[in-house]
Amino acid sequence: MFSLIIVPPMLIAFFGGFCFSVLAIYLGWRIGPKRTKNNVICFLGIALGVFLWIALFLPMLSTVNVSAADLNDYPKLLLYLALVGATPSAAFPAIVLFGPGKKKP
Repeated sequence: MFSLIIVPPMLIAFFGGFCFSVLAIYLGWRIGPKRTKNNVICFLGIALGVFLWIALFLPMLSTVNVSAADLNDYPKLLLYLALVGATPSAAFPAIVLFGPGKKKP
């Protein structure tokens, strides 16, 4: 019964972050490359963006301690689940700068 109260906000936080990242990547894809179209630089930029995203907030994840008896860190857990869901949005800058599509004159 307790999980019926705890789990839905966790799923909403994760999928809310994921929907945000899907929307950001879609908009980046529609905007097209602002500099030059270069698939290799786009791929490397995506890899660098996701690496930095994970490297910056991964140390914060170790501080979350949520147990059934003590829910003091529950809001922090929801924030981190939203950040994990939003990880694909780290690809947005690389897609906007060097992404797919034709270079607009």
